[in-house]
Amino acid sequence: QLAIFNYPDAAGSLARVDWTSLAQMDGTIVWYTGPGQATQIAQTLIDHGRDPDDRAALVSHGTLPNQRTTTASLVELAGMADETGDGRTGV
Repeated sequence: QLAIFNYPDAAGSLARVDWTSLAQMDGTIVWYTGPGQATQIAQTLIDHGRDPDDRAALVSHGTLPNQRTTTASLVELAGMADETGDGRTGV
């Protein structure tokens, strides 16, 4: 399974997401967002039952010469997402 999201939504909120179902999904979750929201998203997934040790990646400047990819566990990424880039949107 694959789930792809954009943040913020039209209302600027994550409230309409079914976090429990998403956290329990057996598959890949892709979120197009800024680094600050990546921290919130990772922590919310953990809070709703996603395994904190699941592998995760934060990609900024995708497909550009200065692309930067950070990989870690979901819980590690939740703690460092704000430090991984220059504040631009990433996946």
